[in-house]
Amino acid sequence: MKIGELAKQSGVSASTLRFYESKGLLKSNRNSNGYRQYTQESVRQIQLIKFSQSLGFTLDELCLLYTSDAADDSLRVD
Repeated sequence: MKIGELAKQSGVSASTLRFYESKGLLKSNRNSNGYRQYTQESVRQIQLIKFSQSLGFTLDELCLLYTSDAADDSLRVD
């Protein structure tokens, strides 16, 4: 889905989505025209971000959490 559809489904502005992406909290793929493409998983990721913020987590804290989990495979339980 394109950024406008994700914004509509998630209730977050397109500029906020771009900001989340710049911080590493959200990922997109670019199509041949350069447009961002998101999956349905992106909606759930935004819901998690919003929920975490409602619990008092800052975006900086969420960035640390997400980048730490992604970079450190030793935290994975398989």
